[in-house]
Amino acid sequence: MKFQLDKNGHRLLEAIFETNALSMEASNLLSTFLTDHYADIDDKRMNRFRYELSLSPEQAYYQAMLSVLDIDPEDEELRRIEKAGALCEARRLKPSTFRENPYLRAILIQEKRVGKWHLTKNYYAPYEGFLYDQTRADPERNFLSVDGLGYFDEKVDYPLVEEGNHVWMSVTPYEINTMAPAIERACGDVLALGLGLGYFPFMALRKKAVANVTVIEKDPKVVALFKEMILPQFPNKNIRIVLGDAFAYLDKNGSKFDYVFADVHSTPEDGLLPYRRFLSWKKKNLSVKADFWIEDSILVYFRRILIELMEEESTNEYERAEDAIGLLMDKLHHKFRDLVLQSSEDILKLLDDDSLKKILAETEN
Repeated sequence: MKFQLDKNGHRLLEAIFETNALSMEASNLLSTFLTDHYADIDDKRMNRFRYELSLSPEQAYYQAMLSVLDIDPEDEELRRIEKAGALCEARRLKPSTFRENPYLRAILIQEKRVGKWHLTKNYYAPYEGFLYDQTRADPERNFLSVDGLGYFDEKVDYPLVEEGNHVWMSVTPYEINTMAPAIERACGDVLALGLGLGYFPFMALRKKAVANVTVIEKDPKVVALFKEMILPQFPNKNIRIVLGDAFAYLDKNGSKFDYVFADVHSTPEDGLLPYRRFLSWKKKNLSVKADFWIEDSILVYFRRILIELMEEESTNEYERAEDAIGLLMDKLHHKFRDLVLQSSEDILKLLDDDSLKKILAETEN
């Protein structure tokens, strides 16, 4: 990758580098909160900020979060993050809206173990923090990315399946919000890659536009758990479950369906490489409507990787790493060896969503 930029191009490139760094700082701050301090905010702390400082609930929650992280509100770096808009106030979600979800109203969760899998319930404590929607980037603000932090102000239960202490599947505001666009687009004969707790097929089958749903799941214990405890409660049972590898089935049969939805991952990080394979398939099957779960968040993650590569190459400091992301960066390094960026337009075009999808599809093999 070579840089032959004019002044405007250089300014834009530096602004994108800075915005990317601030977005990552904000994400790391939230990650620390959600990993180590998600349950540290209580009524006492909220009331301290809400009533003593006359703040709204959302403003009070933000100040409470900073306090549990031991961050001074006047900290200079925090002010830079806030000024960029990379860290937003948490959104107070309505428990009634969540509980009225059709799946949660219809499906009674009873505790059950099948092999290593455990179907059970967990709960959000009052003021417990969680992500409620995808991370999205704004191309009008140098691809600034912002995470959606939310909370309830009372205890709220939700269903999940865990393996040991690791949650693999759940139905939370995050799953509900991030699957809503796919459910809206589902039509005709639908193929779903990954079963989970059956939230997507349940919601898709509520639509008149959906005739049936075929689900591909590789783990027989997950299928057994679903068939015994959840499927009998489906009002619409036009669902077929196939035991097998999702992508092997997609490659062989995906073109026969009207709509495909892939949900074979838990996070943007572990979804990147499957998404790359999905895009390669999609490129060959343009007539099929198809979506990949949390696509926006995955593109944010991949764009950060590409921007990091651009920053290293702009200072001739590129070094190959041997992990999976390092190998991907090395592919990109070789792919763009002869690429010359000459203008702001070149930079923006390289980093837009369509470009990222094309790059990923081309580097799948």
